[in-house]
Amino acid sequence: MACLKCFACRPALVLLLLLLLAGAACRAGEADPPALQLEGLTVQSPRLAVVFEPSGWPAQLAIKPAPAELPLHARAAKGPPADELLAAIGRGPRLRNPMRLEARANGAVLKEEVAAPAQPVLQDGAVAAASALKLGPVNVKLATRFGADGALRAELEFDTGGQSVEALELIMDLRQPLHTLVVGPPTGEQVQILPAQAFSIPPREGALWGNAEQDAKAAGRPAPGVPEHLFVGGGDFGFTLLTTAAGWQVDPTASCMTLERDAKLEPTLRLRLINRPAKLDRPAKVGLTWLVHPATFPAPRRRRTAWLEWPHAQAAAAPFAAADRAKTLAQKPALARADAASLLEAAAPAVLLEGPAGGAGVSAEQDLAATVPAELFQYLAATHTGLTARLAPNARALTQPGRNPAPDRMALGRALLHDIGLDAGGLANPADAARVMGALEAFGFFDAEDLERVPYWRSSALVRYGPLFEKEQDLAVTETDPYAQVYVTLYRKPRLENQKPAGVDVLLVVVNESDKPVRERLYFADAKAVFGGPNRQLDSALRGAYDYSRLPPGADWARAHGNAKAKGSPCLKDLEDGGVVDQMKSKGGSGEIYGPLHVPARGMRLLYAFGTGR
Repeated sequence: MACLKCFACRPALVLLLLLLLAGAACRAGEADPPALQLEGLTVQSPRLAVVFEPSGWPAQLAIKPAPAELPLHARAAKGPPADELLAAIGRGPRLRNPMRLEARANGAVLKEEVAAPAQPVLQDGAVAAASALKLGPVNVKLATRFGADGALRAELEFDTGGQSVEALELIMDLRQPLHTLVVGPPTGEQVQILPAQAFSIPPREGALWGNAEQDAKAAGRPAPGVPEHLFVGGGDFGFTLLTTAAGWQVDPTASCMTLERDAKLEPTLRLRLINRPAKLDRPAKVGLTWLVHPATFPAPRRRRTAWLEWPHAQAAAAPFAAADRAKTLAQKPALARADAASLLEAAAPAVLLEGPAGGAGVSAEQDLAATVPAELFQYLAATHTGLTARLAPNARALTQPGRNPAPDRMALGRALLHDIGLDAGGLANPADAARVMGALEAFGFFDAEDLERVPYWRSSALVRYGPLFEKEQDLAVTETDPYAQVYVTLYRKPRLENQKPAGVDVLLVVVNESDKPVRERLYFADAKAVFGGPNRQLDSALRGAYDYSRLPPGADWARAHGNAKAKGSPCLKDLEDGGVVDQMKSKGGSGEIYGPLHVPARGMRLLYAFGTGR
């Protein structure tokens, strides 16, 4: 086995090791692997792997991909997937460097030195390690424990030998993509209208967030003192930090948790266990727990379960104090309310977004898009976990058939954007819901286990709505992107003809969450990569299938539109009404443009196309 330092510095080698050791763990139909496997300094659960440093801190944390999480073109490739591909979907190694402590005394930065190296052992269903570290006058005893639930626990006991120390901080250099931050309870007991800025991480260099009042103005929310809960991540993965104020040596008016990006926009999380000058003759004790997401694999048939065969009738486990997590886990809840889902991934197989936890609007005009910003909804939908999730909207209480359709359309759009289920009983217009469900069933959405999802937070490399927005351009007429609230999620699955592979079927979900209608074009950067070849959906096939039988034979409309084009042109099909979105002329290359595509305010469109690979 190569040295640990090599693995810490070369994440592709770490990933190769993990895939070789446990590549079959996620394939359905095989025997379940052991809950944990330990080999030297590497410990694995079926979903996760941790490579420890001699210091006792992780050199690397890695998430193994499920087959359906990989792009279609990568599933049949020989050998492990490329590190770049895995990084783009939030899989593979999640640290840029080993976790580490740094101290500052008399203005000098002090690096940790290993006084007694960690020797991980498997005991009581978890892997435990103990080590001793020294940073100048700072003495640290570290005990770490990694469990099959994806929880990494660290107990630190430290003193400064009676000398003054200005700072002691734990550093986590994280890998991209990272765009969501949730500090403290994300929701309350009443429906609130929350700003998107409170949950998003801006893609810019410098200090992004700190928990003190003066540091949480650009992003996130302030949480003075020592926050007991912090989530950083995105729609595909994340870390939840749980702690208490015990042992922290901090000035509550200054930040003890900060997030920053370097010149390459790579993020670093810092936990300042000491953020003010301190002299410690006696040891202080601090407990930290990281939950790594996802810690589990998605359940089979999860889309059919979430949309059509929901088995849970009992109430969801409501939010609780982070300190009570162990007690709640012991109760083995079958269902978690969305704002507690990240803490219960190891125990509760399903998540419910209801009421103030992602399910309720306050009026027909202030629906889900107003009360729950997309950045928060993404977290509540638990897309960073392996859990099956369902949205229980209150649209029936906000509108009626024939009135404002926005509450229904936002609920349907939010569910499809995030690949979660929906309780149709909460919708106001059953006919509209039935039309959407019929379109999804015809596509094979509910039962296709090989369906690839490309969510809106990473679909822009393939398709985007509207032209690129350049705020700095000379002729810009607006300071904000007018299409920033138009989201596109793609679903792709292998297309079969006569039971043989015949290209790719593509479903596009386009949702406009703004309060203004939009009419723009869809830009495909590489259409063949999306459709698996040229787009073979032709407008002539769609128009030729229209039923004109009830029109008088001599009617002008029937004469003008009753004959389909002989050849036809590529297009996108509207799955709800059978309409056509035409292909537009482009400058050539691999890109294609379709439109104009009208999306009503707080509305959505379901579009379809397919490629044959020929």
